[in-house]
Amino acid sequence: MRFVQHCPNCGASDIRGAFKFSPGMYTFSVPIAFPKTATLEIYICAECGYTQFFTDEKGLMNVREYSSSPHEKEKPSPSRWVSCGICGANFKGNFCPKCGEPFDRS
Repeated sequence: MRFVQHCPNCGASDIRGAFKFSPGMYTFSVPIAFPKTATLEIYICAECGYTQFFTDEKGLMNVREYSSSPHEKEKPSPSRWVSCGICGANFKGNFCPKCGEPFDRS
């Protein structure tokens, strides 16, 4: 929903956001390695309520530099992931999160 205009859950195009959550009052940030944080951007489908969180560019740099994944050795199950025929992105849903191409799983 960050880069496309379709909800990956219901396909609606009424996406609201980006709502910014950052360090401070009434906000939320993800601690990486003190004092590094990642500010969150939130996108919400106004039809079904599906919500996605993304980190901003500075936060993403902090994640890449100061954190590691506890699942680095795990591979996603191939049966759950599909590859978009248009842009080649891998995803688990009914719409490609990169280009918005619908995918029929039936």
